[in-house]
Amino acid sequence: MRGLGVAVSAIGVAVSNIAASGSFQATVRHRGSRPAGHSVKQKQSVVFSLSLGPETPIAFGDLKNAPNGHITYVKTGDAFRVYIDGRDPKKPRNQAQGAFRFEVTSFSPGAFARTSCTQVFGAASPGSGNSWDRDYGAFDGLVVSGANQLVAFCDGEYHPNYPKGNPFISTVGISSSNDGGLTWTIPASATPAIEGLDVAQSGQATVAKFISGKKQMDSGASGPTAVVQAAAAGPTNQHVYLLYADRVVMAKPKVPSGINVARALLSDVTRPGAWEKWQGSGWGPAGTQTSSKPVVLSPGGKLAAVQPNVTWNKALNAWLMVFRTAHGLYATSSTDLVHWGPGRLFLPAGAGQHAPSFPTLLSPASQGTSAATDANGILVYSVHDLRQKRFIGYFRTWVLRVAKPPQSKH
Repeated sequence: MRGLGVAVSAIGVAVSNIAASGSFQATVRHRGSRPAGHSVKQKQSVVFSLSLGPETPIAFGDLKNAPNGHITYVKTGDAFRVYIDGRDPKKPRNQAQGAFRFEVTSFSPGAFARTSCTQVFGAASPGSGNSWDRDYGAFDGLVVSGANQLVAFCDGEYHPNYPKGNPFISTVGISSSNDGGLTWTIPASATPAIEGLDVAQSGQATVAKFISGKKQMDSGASGPTAVVQAAAAGPTNQHVYLLYADRVVMAKPKVPSGINVARALLSDVTRPGAWEKWQGSGWGPAGTQTSSKPVVLSPGGKLAAVQPNVTWNKALNAWLMVFRTAHGLYATSSTDLVHWGPGRLFLPAGAGQHAPSFPTLLSPASQGTSAATDANGILVYSVHDLRQKRFIGYFRTWVLRVAKPPQSKH
């Protein structure tokens, strides 16, 4: 089970929290940033507020410990093909955790509670070997790569002290589907898309020995979210941007644990060596895994920023991110997926509870995939129940109100 675990900037954010209503207002000033395909005037501001409805528990069929990752979906006619990370209580424990496919006609809690599901991804070989997904495997990001073709970005884990789940080394891998998401395989050509800096610099065996010491620290790239820069790049030379957390405990020079970004051409995502990592002022060479700089840090920089969920928000006319720290859920926005405003708390941890985890903003009423949102929708997340020692899912409605959106040309 996964742990509970800005930057340089053309964008500045001023926020006033409205804690009682669970909403915030953010003023984002774009200071001359010019992402590809967008024309944004200097000193232009975007003011928006995010309001949340009441919290409602949500069950996903018979799954336990769900959601244990971001929720992804594609629309299929009048229905939705949805992927949820969780645990099947009917299976042996070392085979039970993974990604499960649901076919539902709505995103209501009742629809999921009544629906059975099919496991489509899981751990490769628990306790045996040294593969990146040996002890855990699940989906977190999803992009459409062609007609009936999907690519999922997977959270994989290696547990040095198996069968104990902590500490772990996490890596982002790839799975693909050629039948619209019914079945999934790891392409023969695909190596893990993104390694954490620790493993990339020192190797799995060295990191495993280090994190299994007295401090018992988790390490690696995890919790990916993926989007195609269609809104900015147009129909040709589209890039997939992969945003992920990197828990760094060994790498040199010392880099804070935060949210990083890598990119590859959509046509190239399964090719070894296709990914470029952001270095702070530009993209590194394709295939170089040993260096990167985070694009989002937790406010104050002392806590790890993890579990990013990014969508193209049509109301905001910008990329919208929600992410987690130990204090709660935060939101920020960007026009280029690289320069982000400081994250602002919009859903704090409850008294005596862990912070909400695995946040996903969705607009299924208007958007055909989980990669885009509109002015309203649903927020799904988990809270770790200390008594039951598992994640419990929750559901809220949300509304985004834009007072002054940025004007862009595509």
